[in-house]
Amino acid sequence: MKNKIFLPAFTVFAIISIGLLISDVTPHDTAEHVVPDTISKTLKIVLDDESSSFGQTLSGGQLNNITFAFDRIRPDTFEDVLFITACSISHLPQHDIIEEYACRETNQKDCAAPLMHAMQKRNLPVTRGILIFEEQINAVLAELTGRAENECGAILTGILTRRIGADELRDLIELPYRSQLEAGYLQQICEDIIYARNQGGGRSYAWCFSVAKRAIDRAVDKTS
Repeated sequence: MKNKIFLPAFTVFAIISIGLLISDVTPHDTAEHVVPDTISKTLKIVLDDESSSFGQTLSGGQLNNITFAFDRIRPDTFEDVLFITACSISHLPQHDIIEEYACRETNQKDCAAPLMHAMQKRNLPVTRGILIFEEQINAVLAELTGRAENECGAILTGILTRRIGADELRDLIELPYRSQLEAGYLQQICEDIIYARNQGGGRSYAWCFSVAKRAIDRAVDKTS
């Protein structure tokens, strides 16, 4: 994997508010007692339904990502299925990021405390410390700079065009974090953001949450 990802995983194409989605969580949202192969089938069905609403079908790349992800991860939590759903949106191969997720311990946290706080305060999943959602990028930049998430666009553009690197980012973040994060880590943040954008573009946590939840609910219905 060219640039490893050390951040966890908020809002571009969200069609439902995060608050409503989270409040609607049921015991079916765990994949613990559902066979992964069943969830794999229902996820393909839900994603295909979403694609057909735009006059499209699942691509070979998407189907390959789903198959590879379920083979390597064998999900037993909702967060696992959520991560796989995010990887399944992309038509590009997601093998590197899937392998990285599969190799990590479930409770492993490769994120600095400020970044973990950014996720926790915004009810975002940790996904084993891997950056996967657009919302995470906004959350991290907002947390570090003290700005509102919708005010971080210029910073994000600067990072993506490489006009903002570790030194420039350090000048923008709040004083308490300047002493906590080394230049090397700040550069890693920049590289992770670029990698995430290049691999899958903007992936919405709210949308993936909705898809993953429906897939698991269907799988539970099939096995009950």
